[in-house]
Amino acid sequence: MRSRLPVVLFVLMMLVCFAAGAISVLLQGEEQEPIPQSTPFESIEIAPTAHNQSGAVSILVLGVDEIKQDKPKILSIWFISFHPPDKKIHLLGIPTDLLLPDTETPLSEAFSLWEAPDYGAEFITAMDYFSPNPIFGIAVLDEEGFSALIDYMGGFSLDDQSYDGASAIGTLRLLENQPLIALKLQAQILRALSVKAPNLGKTPELTPLTLLLPEHAYTSPSPAQLATLASSLLPLQADLIEITIYKTTP
Repeated sequence: MRSRLPVVLFVLMMLVCFAAGAISVLLQGEEQEPIPQSTPFESIEIAPTAHNQSGAVSILVLGVDEIKQDKPKILSIWFISFHPPDKKIHLLGIPTDLLLPDTETPLSEAFSLWEAPDYGAEFITAMDYFSPNPIFGIAVLDEEGFSALIDYMGGFSLDDQSYDGASAIGTLRLLENQPLIALKLQAQILRALSVKAPNLGKTPELTPLTLLLPEHAYTSPSPAQLATLASSLLPLQADLIEITIYKTTP
């Protein structure tokens, strides 16, 4: 019997560029295999109970070029925020060239994922500054994983032009050195996909996506914890999904 919870988080993460948790939750609570030669985020303490007491929570979603690389390149940063049991979902995109607080270091340069000794803990902690709410979890997805998600959804259309996964990734790559413009395009893609999200139903066939693990996706904490938190959002409603971009002061 299929659980409804993995489908919930799958759809949430699908709505975010390079949304890693989407695929992880498809395992329906099974433990993930660690990515070879890495133990990411082990030093990060996430306290679901404490965060729930404060109300709204956020999931940090990171898009990278290739998750198996020793030093993957950060391509996108999004927060998924919601306040259980409210069904409203807020997606907030962060430009990768935004500076770390009180520094001259852009997020793209500060980003780390699998590197010892902290395995990304310092970067994730720094992201608290930009997060609308306490960060409940982290999700990572690479380009191949995101491409597969788009194809699974049947692609999308922008300005009367149709896109599949490969063409969407190709277009985003052209904007690799223009973070803000790339972020705006990501937001357009998310809006196009959010309209189609309710069409997935409650028990879609997710086997093609599970094959992407663990090479192209990662989540922390476990898929079961994230899915349980997101369960109150059922059924998803496209008109309750808000997509915005972080505003910087001139």
